[in-house]
Amino acid sequence: MEPVKDHQGMKIIGIDNGYGNIKTANCCFPAGLTAHDAEPVFKDDLLVYDGRYYLIGTGHKEFKADKTGDDDYYILTLAAIARELNVYGLTDATVYLAVGLPLTWVSRQREDFKAYLTRNRELAFTFRGKAYRVEIAGVDVFPQGFAAVAGQIRDFQGVNMLCDIGNGTMNIMFINDRKPVVDRMFTEKYGTHQCMLAVRENVMRTHHATVDESIINRVLRFGTADIREDYLTTIRETAAEYVGEIFRILREREYNPALKRMSLRFDLDNPEDRQAWEYLRSLNTASMNRTVLSIINQAEQSARISGMVRSIIREELCAVLPQLPVQPVEEESASEDGMDDTIMDFLKSFG
Repeated sequence: MEPVKDHQGMKIIGIDNGYGNIKTANCCFPAGLTAHDAEPVFKDDLLVYDGRYYLIGTGHKEFKADKTGDDDYYILTLAAIARELNVYGLTDATVYLAVGLPLTWVSRQREDFKAYLTRNRELAFTFRGKAYRVEIAGVDVFPQGFAAVAGQIRDFQGVNMLCDIGNGTMNIMFINDRKPVVDRMFTEKYGTHQCMLAVRENVMRTHHATVDESIINRVLRFGTADIREDYLTTIRETAAEYVGEIFRILREREYNPALKRMSLRFDLDNPEDRQAWEYLRSLNTASMNRTVLSIINQAEQSARISGMVRSIIREELCAVLPQLPVQPVEEESASEDGMDDTIMDFLKSFG
């Protein structure tokens, strides 16, 4: 459990305001809410702010490129702050927020997003029955995916590709000799929600039925669910097509495992991510490239890829596993303010 960072009396809290989930160092919850003018009957995850009642984690937000279009992400940010402070028994704090935006949208949306989150410096609200008093000292907006490489940026020699797949978007960044290539950053609207929509469409077309999102999530996470086999096959095959399309997009962006390194982000605080990570590290890498390239070529020729989605993802990731920076990095000297100079140089490349 990572502590809330202290700096000059402020609590530094990192928040990933995703399209599918809101994440902090110690919590993750769905990026959805429902607003009420009167106190609702069910009060789990209830946030009360400015005379209104919000049930956090309910519903699903429609994809919008501009997160400042309504108050939803502001309210979700308050819930994230409260959950993070609650881990350490705090209800009154001055906080500094570190948040992210998709790669190619950072420059255009940074100032608007900062103003959106800092519109009220002093806040008073309740969450889960606790009263919070929070002062927002400031906000920094970073490119999404940066956190995945910040700790290993010294390892990114040569030509590298970073692929950050979220719920709403897939961000692709080239990193050459520890610096991002500004004119080779791409944001594709091809996050995992697109897989969810494709599954629903295919189930409706094939079986003339709707399928609950929780069932789809279970199949995607565990490879199976307590449903009829023909429904299960449709979900698996659709997800397999989605995975094949991800690698097609990467090849369109000039991904070549023989010439580039591709880094993938794992949340090691998440049990499923850690399990996948440990599994990948245990594999024999001798013939992985040949095997995975064969699978990818077959995926282009046929919509039917044998095996379960979980094994397909593992096998395709094996192609890049040998090139992932998994070894501990010896500590180097940091600048006087504690921030590694290499990381600062990296961020300055974004302007």
